Amino acid sequence: FSAFAFVLIQHFQFVLGFDTLQAGFALVPLALILVLSAVIAPPVSARFGTKKVVVSGFGILAMGFAVLAAVDARSSYGTVLIGILLIGFGQGIGVTAAVESILGAADAIAAFRSRLILMSEGTW
Repeated sequence: FSAFAFVLIQHFQFVLGFDTLQAGFALVPLALILVLSAVIAPPVSARFGTKKVVVSGFGILAMGFAVLAAVDARSSYGTVLIGILLIGFGQGIGVTAAVESILGAADAIAAFRSRLILMSEGTW
């Protein structure tokens, strides 16, 4: 995930012409949608089932990467933003549901700690 953010920052600065601060702020939507989707993942999993949420989340993640794969030097930030939002939402909901499922036998505190660690590291 860190390499993904690094490549996006490079794209923002060297292709889209953003300065350092603008490039950093351009990634804020990714962080926001990631946190939002991680928060809503447990109730959505409870309602629709973990398997459906994990599969849907990873499908959305794949769609986001497909959008970014189509980005070239002529693409605007709006196109990149669509990919970023899809990736953030898919990762947040899919990975959180998968971790919840794995830690289903553990107590609630362990599950909460695991979510904090995942979000703080920015990893899967």
